[in-house]
Amino acid sequence: MSKLSYEDKIDIYNKKKNGQSRKPIASKYKIRNRIVMYLVRFIDRHGFDILRKDKKIRRRKSIFKSETKILKKLRAVVQARKTQQQKKK
Repeated sequence: MSKLSYEDKIDIYNKKKNGQSRKPIASKYKIRNRIVMYLVRFIDRHGFDILRKDKKIRRRKSIFKSETKILKKLRAVVQARKTQQQKKK
């Protein structure tokens, strides 16, 4: 089984929606028949944007950056409280 590019997935979807049977599509891309149907249902349900990997990666990186900033601030607050408690004792 080969890894399909974004363009391949769109091409498979368009061919299937235009009425071509899944067997020749599957043999052209060297994938199983079920993968063709899965891909069509998947795109119907979620749209083409779900296929792009780069958007997901950017979103994860930005979430990670914001989470690390929040964690740093929380650590600073916790450390400040610990030092205040130690000074009181």
